[in-house]
Formats: sequence, structure tokens, C-alpha cells
Amino acid sequence: MTGSTKRVSSSDEEEEVDQENLDPEDVSEEESSEDDDYEDNLARVQESTHLVTKVVWHQQTFKNSANKDIYYLIQARLILPDEPVAVTRMLRVPAILLFEQLSDALFAAFDWGGGQTWKYTLEKRTQPSSVTAVPSTDFPDEQKTLAQLKSLDLSTTIRPTFEFATMDTKHVRLMEIWHRTQVPEIRALKTFFTYECEGPKTWYTSISFMGVADSNLQAVDLGINVDEGQQIWCVGGSGACISEWKLDDKTDEGKTSRHEWDIDFHNAELAGLEVRDESWYAYLER
Repeated sequence: MTGSTKRVSSSDEEEEVDQENLDPEDVSEEESSEDDDYEDNLARVQESTHLVTKVVWHQQTFKNSANKDIYYLIQARLILPDEPVAVTRMLRVPAILLFEQLSDALFAAFDWGGGQTWKYTLEKRTQPSSVTAVPSTDFPDEQKTLAQLKSLDLSTTIRPTFEFATMDTKHVRLMEIWHRTQVPEIRALKTFFTYECEGPKTWYTSISFMGVADSNLQAVDLGINVDEGQQIWCVGGSGACISEWKLDDKTDEGKTSRHEWDIDFHNAELAGLEVRDESWYAYLER
């Protein structure tokens, strides 16, 4: 063998590596793959930075007081591939609602106790390859995540990482993502709510922004009962609640129908939620 060699030491032995006889195509493919991964990750970091910049800009530019009478319609859908009846809840929520408070609304809407680990993820919406709709079993994809929102400690509101930023749910409001003054690419992001119970069960919920609610919309027009001054309503949905502790995705035993659920019960739970028009930190410091 005429090729030069380089001696590489290990803890147990020395092995010779034939550098001149390495297949250049193998080396090229490996380097190309690493370059592609780096470029993809760099692009995602740049998009994540852009997202955070726009969120902060929106917070500084648009005041909560000017938007306290604006309400959004959002649909929360449990991602249950094997459940024959979709479990969804349509909520009317204030634009100034903090994502921290939205989690409480979701727990009330699905009759969950909460108190466990949870987070939101924001993903870039990819163009469908065909005219078919996105399947209802579409789970969060970490490779597409641009940012996540979770409850952080009091020392920081944004925690950057090499892959994407983490923003504090106690600081970011729904209007920072879905207000008409926000850039279209951020308003169009896919939103997921992930709820990790103690034990093996993790629940995934898709959150869809359906638009701004009519300012003249009244509860009586929808045939629902809410308390006077109540700001968060459940206005519709489908499917019976499923216990957060169930290890499978089947409806709880004792339910006479997978379709049965009580909208008045959920609105009574939502009535107890207070909507803050100030930062959570400002509230805690009072």
C-alpha cells in the first residue's frame, strides 16, 4: 500500500487510517449533509429572531388599553388520531389575554385540573403538497418550531437558544401574535398547546385563530349562559371531555355518548378567570 498513513491514538490501541484511499464521495456527502443541517438550523434561528423582534416591537407600539374591547374566536382541538368524535372547543377570548391565562381557559374548557407542565409552540406553516386538507392527526414538529412560550421565572421574559427562542407566557398576549397589525407570517404560524401530566400521558392541542369576534355579539344570541361581565366564553364545540389521567384516548367510562358535553358547565368554570390588562409581573409586584 503506497498511501501515506496517520497514526491515531486511542486508550487501548493505535489504529492506522488510510487517508489517501478514503472514498471522496462518502466524505463529500457527509460534509454536504452537515452543511445542509447547519443552513437549515441557521435559517430557523433567523426566523425565530425575527419573530421575537416583532413580538417585542408590537408590545412597545400597541397599548393594551386601546385593544381591551377586541375579542378573538379561537378553536382548540385535541389531537386524538383514534377518537371517532373530534373533541373541540370554540372560545371567545380578549385580545389582551396573556398566554398564561389562556392555559387556564383551556384547562376549564376541557375540564382538566392543570397544574402540570405545559407549553405552547409556534411553528412555520408549510405549504401543502396537494389540495387535500392538513390531517387532523398533525402533531407538533420540533424541526419546524420557531419559538415556544412557557412559564419562566421572574428573571427573564425571553430565553434564546441556538434553535429557537423561549418567551414567557406571563409577558406575551394573544394580540402580540394575532393582532391585525402583526406581520402576516407571524399571524399565520401554527400554534400548539402541549400538556404533560404526571405519568405517561401527554396531551396535544391545536390552537387555531378563527378571526375577530363581532363587537355586537351577545351570549343570548348564541344561546349560552354567562355571568355579567364575563370575558371568556365557550361558544361551541364537539365531543365529550376526556379525563387528563386516562392512559388511552377513549372517552371516559360512564359517558353515555362521546358527543355529550355541557357548555354551561364550562362557561361556569370560565367565569372565575380574571383577565389582567397589565403584565403578570406588574400584578405580582403590586
